[in-house]
Amino acid sequence: MCTVFAKKLHGLAVLPEHQTAGAAGFDLSTVDPVDLYPGERRLFKIGMAVQIPTRHGLLLLPRSGLASRGLVIPNAPALIDEDYRGPISVILWNLSDDRIQLPVGSRVCQGMLVPYTKANFIWTDILTETDRGAGGFGSTGV
Repeated sequence: MCTVFAKKLHGLAVLPEHQTAGAAGFDLSTVDPVDLYPGERRLFKIGMAVQIPTRHGLLLLPRSGLASRGLVIPNAPALIDEDYRGPISVILWNLSDDRIQLPVGSRVCQGMLVPYTKANFIWTDILTETDRGAGGFGSTGV
């Protein structure tokens, strides 16, 4: 487990926490009420800024219960880099045929802290061969 420092930017901000011992993600709550009509998408504030540990990124992902109702994150997974120190927000999009309303403090997405490796790209004329080769979309069947 690693420590993530969070700065409270709004009085109604909720400190994220893992809901169960085996949960990979932690829930993030909105400081504004959610009120989205079918097809509508809007940015919602979480009410905090965070200090993401070195060599980690923070992914924002939909919550499965809300996604089953049609509330998704259009750019999921949304990535927050370790050097960002501004307010955390999430874009929510209502893909359902119904208006979705949630009160202030609702857990609207989940975050997941992930380690990463920096990449150093180098031009080359030759790549190693694999069984798949250049097979792309649908190349392994449906």
